[in-house]
Amino acid sequence: MIFLAQFCQITFVPVSFPVGSYPISIAVSDFNLDLKLDVIVANSGDNTVTVLLGNGVNNITKRIDFPTHRNPRAIAVFDFNLDNNPDFVVASSTNNSVTLLLGNGIDNLIGQRSFPTGTNPQSVAVGDFNRDSKPDFVVANTGDNTITVILGNGVNSLIGIANFPTGINPRSVIVEDFDRDNNSDFVVVNSGDNDVTVLIGDGVDTIIKQQNFSTGLSPQSVALGDFNHDNNPDIIVVNSGDNTMTVLLMNGVDAIIGQKTFPTGANPQAVAVTNFNLDVSTCADKLEIYSKCQPEFLKTDYRWNLIRSELVREIQNYENTIICLQELSLKLLPELELFFRQLNYTLFHHLYGGRHNDCVGTGIAIPASMELNSLSIIRIGDYIHSISKLREKQANSLTSECNLNEPDTQEILLDASDPWETAMGRINALICIKVTINNKSIHIGTYHMPCLYKDLDVMLIHSSIVKDLMFHLAGGQYFILAGDFNFNSTDICYKALTEKNYIDCRLPESSKYEISYQRNAEQVLKSAYREKNGVEPTYTNFAHTPHCPNYCDTLDYIFFNGNLTIENVLKLPDYPSGESYPDETHPSDHLMIAATIRLS
Repeated sequence: MIFLAQFCQITFVPVSFPVGSYPISIAVSDFNLDLKLDVIVANSGDNTVTVLLGNGVNNITKRIDFPTHRNPRAIAVFDFNLDNNPDFVVASSTNNSVTLLLGNGIDNLIGQRSFPTGTNPQSVAVGDFNRDSKPDFVVANTGDNTITVILGNGVNSLIGIANFPTGINPRSVIVEDFDRDNNSDFVVVNSGDNDVTVLIGDGVDTIIKQQNFSTGLSPQSVALGDFNHDNNPDIIVVNSGDNTMTVLLMNGVDAIIGQKTFPTGANPQAVAVTNFNLDVSTCADKLEIYSKCQPEFLKTDYRWNLIRSELVREIQNYENTIICLQELSLKLLPELELFFRQLNYTLFHHLYGGRHNDCVGTGIAIPASMELNSLSIIRIGDYIHSISKLREKQANSLTSECNLNEPDTQEILLDASDPWETAMGRINALICIKVTINNKSIHIGTYHMPCLYKDLDVMLIHSSIVKDLMFHLAGGQYFILAGDFNFNSTDICYKALTEKNYIDCRLPESSKYEISYQRNAEQVLKSAYREKNGVEPTYTNFAHTPHCPNYCDTLDYIFFNGNLTIENVLKLPDYPSGESYPDETHPSDHLMIAATIRLS
């Protein structure tokens, strides 16, 4: 049974495929890395896992069965040994264990390890609980009313294991950061207590707080979604005892602000959340920001058609078109990849967000025929860590060149002085590629700045470190840096990037931690629009926000270094008419900007 926004019901015509005996848990992944989704099923009746390799349409190309321990009850998929191949972990209730099965990225396993859990494990979920960038997993154990947290080492073993008490008969567990402190928390369904437990983690190895919230009778399964569009994860539970589902609206900390109950079919056992009818896009999830827009203009299919038209026009009109993308979403990513593949383009992307913003990220698309020399993905985050934690992260260098088969993904830990408190835990990502065009090489970078207009100190650090990273990656060669920078041309951030030796006395000094960042004020950037037109555009962003009914400013730029020639820039309107974007002609609250650049 599927519930839509107004709680209408729709049904699908089933397509059935044989698996093992008594299938009880299912997961979806691209097991053989052919860009087509596959299905993985735990079969408790014959102690196997069945992998069904999909053909990308409505059929399977191969079935593979792997043995497990007795009575497998739950399955989760992730890359546990960090080799870029999907693996899966299976909870076996009779053996009181979880089994880690490592995939080879084709159609077989390269290893298998088992780890002890509590009694009668029924559910398993994956996350990074101690913030060491290595996958961990958590198991709900109905036999002894606990969850087992297993910390992985990023290979095929564990570095720690701990049990924490729950309510009676925990049936399902999921992972989310409920209080927005960048530490993983857990939600457990307690069938015997008719409630859910939210356990707040400390980001190391323990639980610092526990809250219980009532549900219907005999809750069986739990899922997450943002049902009231406040960017806080909410909880949905199905209750087999009274044939209902309970929606708990969370406040973004550790309490609920509302609760709703809806009827279901008989004996509901599982629940999942997605946007089946594509009635709202990621950019439209914050309804208070776009409250002046007509609802039909917020629908994903409407907006995606406008985006496609703009991108196709640029690709067809200009040779060697490189496209930088901001605020990608997990929901739209499959459409984007298919779109670019049909145009014979290659899309490089990195999603760094979370469930609350649909895993927002950035991307660069280039013609498949263009020579790609290198790819770097640098995650930039500002944290408050202990010195020992910083040492563990080894954050003592800006970046390193990467092998194309192993993209460089690392974190830059910025010094967390007091003005940084509002930005603690934010992570953004710079994607930088080096390409050769007509025997000339150039680096192209794209970045989305934090949305911290009220804290220019943090914005200054982020913009400066991205600029210096681009100079470092380019190694004295030409580069282009394009993106949504969230500052205008009068801000100190813009001046720090474009004016030599610009220094602002408000920049916080390093004081607390050993690792700090010092700006290189000698190196400056130029802006393509300012270079061509003498001024920046009147605006690139026109949005309705809670603080400003029609916020209109220039936030997006195409920066470059050296003596590149700007032959042309895309003409933008002088000033918007009507109400805030998006509207019937604009797919986003941001305008698309573009420049034709000749390599000297």
